Amino acid sequence: MCMKKDMKIEDELKEIKSELSLIRKELRNMSATPLGQNNAKTNDNFRGVISSLILDDLDQSLDNNLVSNCSKHPACKKAFRKILLDNQELIDSGKFNEENGFENKGKLEGMKKTAPYDKCEICFGEVSELFGKQVKVARSMKIYRSKSESMMKINKISEDILVADFLEPIANVHRLQIVKSLANGTKSFSEISKITGLTGGNLLFHLQKLTENEIILQSHERGDYLITEKGYVILESVLELYLSMLPSEEIKNKK
Repeated sequence: MCMKKDMKIEDELKEIKSELSLIRKELRNMSATPLGQNNAKTNDNFRGVISSLILDDLDQSLDNNLVSNCSKHPACKKAFRKILLDNQELIDSGKFNEENGFENKGKLEGMKKTAPYDKCEICFGEVSELFGKQVKVARSMKIYRSKSESMMKINKISEDILVADFLEPIANVHRLQIVKSLANGTKSFSEISKITGLTGGNLLFHLQKLTENEIILQSHERGDYLITEKGYVILESVLELYLSMLPSEEIKNKK
């Protein structure tokens, strides 16, 4: 009786170990894919869905809410749609900003100045509302931010925190190498050692520095290292800043 009970417990333990092994394998597969790649795909999908909804709303609003019994209706509708579609294209590509948004708004204002009828106010009011919705969507997707908003955020930044949490931890060739390598997938201590040329305590110092600042993490004790969301954002921001400072020809040559 006791033997049967022991065998049952042993079978249950085997089953638990098997399930844990599958969970570890799944977590390893997930961590092997850079966080930024997962987020980028999610963001692209989300942006595509939002864009589709906005375009549907745009066409429906132009069809239903513009003054239809007007000789200028076909030409105005076409011009309105062109401005709004240009806006949406910039939003979809992540390039909508204060400058090009102001330019498109200026086109709308230019049309309004030459509007011949009092009832034109109805159409321009509708299009302005649609334009405003696009700006709100760009803001919510963190694509658009005005200069005044940027300055407000800059003024709120603590220099000590900025240096301690973001700039100082990555302002080192070896630490930057580590973060770059982990952006392509998880790495073991020995793999990172080969990439950086560092060994033992020297490498451990840099890994601990990055771990303490939550730029990378270790999957479990003595396990592989992987980049965090914060680490990927910092790396991506540094890269974008660097590329933005290069002449266009140099960027082409580096690709």
